[in-house]
Amino acid sequence: LDAFNAGGNQGADDRTSAVGLEVIDSVTVQIGQHMLKSGGRFESTGQDSVSRAGFGGTFLFGADKDRDASGAPILDGAGGPVYISPIENYRRTLLGMPGYGPSQFSIVSGEPRVGISQWNAGWFVTDFWAASKRLSLSYGVRQELQNNLKARLNLAPRAHLSWLFDEAGTSSVKAGAGVFYENVDQDLTLRVKRLDGARQRQLIVPTPAFFPNVPVTVASAIAIEPTLYAKSDDLRMPHWIRTSVSYERQLPWKLWAVVDYLHERGVNLLRSRNINALLPGAATLARSPLFQYESTGRASAHELQLTLTGNIGRNSVSATYKLARRRGDTDGASSLPADPNDLSADYGPLGSDRRHDFVASTSFAIPGGFYVIPSLTVASGRPFNITTGRDSNNDNVFTDRPGFAKPGDLNAIATPYGLLNPNPRPGDPMIPRNLGRDPWQTGVNLSVIKSLPRAMTITIDAENLLNQTRFAD
Repeated sequence: LDAFNAGGNQGADDRTSAVGLEVIDSVTVQIGQHMLKSGGRFESTGQDSVSRAGFGGTFLFGADKDRDASGAPILDGAGGPVYISPIENYRRTLLGMPGYGPSQFSIVSGEPRVGISQWNAGWFVTDFWAASKRLSLSYGVRQELQNNLKARLNLAPRAHLSWLFDEAGTSSVKAGAGVFYENVDQDLTLRVKRLDGARQRQLIVPTPAFFPNVPVTVASAIAIEPTLYAKSDDLRMPHWIRTSVSYERQLPWKLWAVVDYLHERGVNLLRSRNINALLPGAATLARSPLFQYESTGRASAHELQLTLTGNIGRNSVSATYKLARRRGDTDGASSLPADPNDLSADYGPLGSDRRHDFVASTSFAIPGGFYVIPSLTVASGRPFNITTGRDSNNDNVFTDRPGFAKPGDLNAIATPYGLLNPNPRPGDPMIPRNLGRDPWQTGVNLSVIKSLPRAMTITIDAENLLNQTRFAD
């Protein structure tokens, strides 16, 4: 955990084929100052997938206890264990040191082929009304539907206003609001159908006694039920409620300035959790792990964007600064909470919560028929989750987070985010999700373009001219 993000690809021979059909049609009718538009869309996809991912088995190394030469845990002054990092646990296991081993083993078996079909459809009606030369309105409604979910209305009303302050159109205000639904990806349906415990069985073995050799028949060697994946009976299409206001103003030198404000609220967002996880006070799991996709996530976002664009002489310029704040409790259908019995503890910065983002570029000609386009990007860091590397609540997921240290807590760790306690006691609040932050990112890029006869163009791109460390987005 937290040491490698690539390698060990067991899905190299995966094969997927898909056949789809999409039909789109719309009609527009002009009635006086009203332009009515209506249309619909239908899309159907059949997918056949052969996947052997996980068939070879996977050992997972999380944090472990520091041990003496006989393999017994070493205790601190308060009688509690002292923990080591996942990669240190892995190193000591490879050395054959007593007491160390994998934290979890998982393996998939069964029929690798699975096929699904899924369709989604939508229709809309919109009225664009030119109320005057300087004021226009549009309003309408859209409906989104798809199979493999419980049928619902999913109506999405929308409205937009545009008002020119003067006849010349040098300044204007635009505002809009609406509901926007998102389809549930067919890969989610494919995973649920594949790992249903009948077609394919995923076995998870906590603290396996074997390594690196896997028993010939894990199922018969260990009495454990298969891990299942399912959809919640109340699974629905996630949607966002968006409101935006913008002001545009023409400036000297053929420049335009735009100020945009956007607010978003996410409702019924997708997430996962083990609904058969160990309850507080229980000694053992009563049932096999059941990872369920649910529509229980929520999010909220505020975004202010300042844009300057246009031409100064023969040179084009563009600059955008964005200030944003995005919070929520899920980053997608595969997001797993630290505590499956307390989803409220996961509300915090979203993975996309980049507070400051600045992009600037220009384009100008130089002798020889060349165009040079330099660009600059400066952005604050994105958040990352801080975890203990252990599965303390026995939900088969290593997403447990530390707590903030209290006076008298031993083994407290000093971090840029405060003193953290890697061994929180039952009832201690965890640190917020995605508490960590990457450092600021700066990038300077340069493109040189040369147009040749016969409609040919040569482009040379140089990225990251300052050779700054670039974290993956």
